[in-house]
Amino acid sequence: MIKRFAGIRCAVALGTALALSVAGCGGGASHDSAKPGQPPAAAEAVLVRLASSDTALARGALSAPLASVLAGGRPIPPGSHLALDTSGWRQTGRFANATGTLALPGSGPQRIVVGFFDTDLGWKVTFLAQAT
Repeated sequence: MIKRFAGIRCAVALGTALALSVAGCGGGASHDSAKPGQPPAAAEAVLVRLASSDTALARGALSAPLASVLAGGRPIPPGSHLALDTSGWRQTGRFANATGTLALPGSGPQRIVVGFFDTDLGWKVTFLAQAT
């Protein structure tokens, strides 16, 4: 499903069908976390790239499936700021999500959830959605 909120183009890929279709991509259980924890620095660095003014760098932070469904250009408006909560990281194998905030230019911070996939090239963003 693709949806727009507060000026951001988002693709949200959730549900059992997706989980089953990528089940073979899972990783080792050594990184699993049932309780929220500190996000890895590499995942936080992906958000810095996502907010970059360099379009290629920003799009490079997206997973290939997400990049393929979003129109070209920057995924979020210039001047936006993304930050993950210090204890909002949850990971199972190569998949993770984290809570955080997104501040768009001219508006206050919004609560968000960011999905991640640990590729062979590092963490990539798989979805960005408003937290409910």
